[in-house]
Amino acid sequence: MGHNAVFLAIVGLAGIAIALALRWRDGDQPEGDERSGKIWAYGAAYAWLIGLYFITVLMLGVYFSMISISTVNALVIVAGVMVASAIILMRYFRHKGDVDW
Repeated sequence: MGHNAVFLAIVGLAGIAIALALRWRDGDQPEGDERSGKIWAYGAAYAWLIGLYFITVLMLGVYFSMISISTVNALVIVAGVMVASAIILMRYFRHKGDVDW
């Protein structure tokens, strides 16, 4: 247990050091503009909806015995779908230039 605690402490300190270095390197530059915030918000919202629809389809598949999947595997797949859809949607909105559908 001692080795795990030391490892976690080192990883935590490294994360803090990286965050501080990135913050120091950026300096006085703006963190983001309204367009970027809007793209992020819409991308995350649509990714959430896609994730809910995917969960519904997954639950119906399990309920009607069309698929058999463990809980851990289902959570990993759902998390992957949500992250992938968020990245794809944010790139799409950024490429499009606006979020109006």
